[in-house]
Amino acid sequence: MSLDQTPVTSIMSKDVEIQSDDQNIKIICKTMYEKKIGSIIIVEKDLYKENSYIYFSRQHENLLYRAGIITERDVVKFLGKGEILQHSAAGEIATKPLITINSTNSIRDAIEFMAMKKVKRLPVVDVENRIVGIISFTDIIKFISQAINQSPILVTNEYPLYDESFVSKVNEIWSHDYIPF
Repeated sequence: MSLDQTPVTSIMSKDVEIQSDDQNIKIICKTMYEKKIGSIIIVEKDLYKENSYIYFSRQHENLLYRAGIITERDVVKFLGKGEILQHSAAGEIATKPLITINSTNSIRDAIEFMAMKKVKRLPVVDVENRIVGIISFTDIIKFISQAINQSPILVTNEYPLYDESFVSKVNEIWSHDYIPF
């Protein structure tokens, strides 16, 4: 299947960690370490329900204003500023609003959207505005790598790896640096 025909849902991680914005950063970091994940979705306290779907209302397409995300880079940036983990809440460092992608979008859409928004992870939202997964830049690279190994001719013909547009977008996503120091 091509990047245009493959939906993000086919390669996304379905196990998405969601925490309340009042959760302690130290616990967020411990959860990321224990679950071996690079990000946690943060939602406003009144929306958070453990082990259940959270329904969002969107004001603008692909933006959830009552949610954010904490990534490994956010934690490094926070620590680099000299902040203390023990006394800080997740809402203080979460990147907001949460930039999402629809479950009906393709992998190519995800690549283009990541490049445009300068992000490496996109939570996947279904038609009911529930977060149902997350797709990362790494997920996309793994998909492309598997596709090349299974059928190099197919991948090369449908979306040439030497295509400057594709290489440019991958380089843009990969090289984007969130840390200001």
